[in-house]
Amino acid sequence: MADTEINEIKLFLDKLKKKYSKEIVEANHAFIPTGVFPLDVAIGGGIREGTSIEIAGAEGSGKTTLTIRIIANLMRVYPDDIFVYFDFEHVFDWEWAITNGIECIVTEKNGLKQYEPKGNFVLISPTTGETMFKILEDLFDKNDVNVRGIIIDSLPAIMFEDELLTKTSSIALGSRANSKLAKFMSSRLSKKGAFMFVINQVRDGMDMYGPKLVKPGGHAIKHMYSYQVELKKSNKDTNIDLKDFSNTVYVSELKVTKNRFYGEGYKNSLYISRVDGLSLIDNIANTFIDLGVIKRSGPYYQLDGVEEKILGRENTVQYLKEHPDLLVEQYKQYIKKYVMKPGTPLLLEKCDIIFNSETKS
Repeated sequence: MADTEINEIKLFLDKLKKKYSKEIVEANHAFIPTGVFPLDVAIGGGIREGTSIEIAGAEGSGKTTLTIRIIANLMRVYPDDIFVYFDFEHVFDWEWAITNGIECIVTEKNGLKQYEPKGNFVLISPTTGETMFKILEDLFDKNDVNVRGIIIDSLPAIMFEDELLTKTSSIALGSRANSKLAKFMSSRLSKKGAFMFVINQVRDGMDMYGPKLVKPGGHAIKHMYSYQVELKKSNKDTNIDLKDFSNTVYVSELKVTKNRFYGEGYKNSLYISRVDGLSLIDNIANTFIDLGVIKRSGPYYQLDGVEEKILGRENTVQYLKEHPDLLVEQYKQYIKKYVMKPGTPLLLEKCDIIFNSETKS
């Protein structure tokens, strides 16, 4: 190609960028580890900036817990950016959020606890979906603020004004409105490099072949998300302290049903404690045992690079919780060696920021 032709193309592109500066998207989005090791292994090492993530599952499967834990980690990675949580279910549990990493200043007034989140975490409880759209438009279009995370809890709980005006609820109306949400946000997320987490439910349904599990929105919104993760409470053995029944660890099976960047179908297990929530260190230790990274010989367990053999799974997890540096380094090495695709701009060094905060808390 001649130099004159190259110059003409450059001039044309410069004019295009000046005229459509707001629409031009720079291809500089990185992949960020979530800090939740079972999830990072299943999705290719981390989530890409500027994408939307659906987290679905039945009641009690850990959807909100996983989402809050990821948000708490991302707030450490992006300390100057805003994270907005839309609580359409109006039952946000501040104590459980604190357990899962959201930092708050807790005071007491008239015998009731008052919660003031540290950093730029904002909780909003809109009455209608239209209110949410107006807030999102203000956040992304009318203000020069760094919005990094949007959380919608939950998709089926959103009530739109048209539904209020009709005598019966319309499934088609809800699907169209939720599809509109994904379309409305896709370009805005990409321009800001922001994340949108949408919590959805899995319910019992029926078709011509009999009972089946369905999600509100169905196929109308499937193609809109970059990632889709489904959780299902497992029948795996749980650790129950017979002296304290509140100290229960349950297992939730995680499956990636859509991933535009890595592939789908990958599975893993999340370990969630009624006392400690979704502990990052616990989940690395348990996942290493599940994957065979921590070698087992009879009742004894041994991590690569550690001479000591430890008796029993619970004792092994406890030992590793007391030596988190071993796990974090193994975390990064495992992702590099076995998970991430060559050339992926995955910022694994962000793990140090996440886990430094985790081990101090």
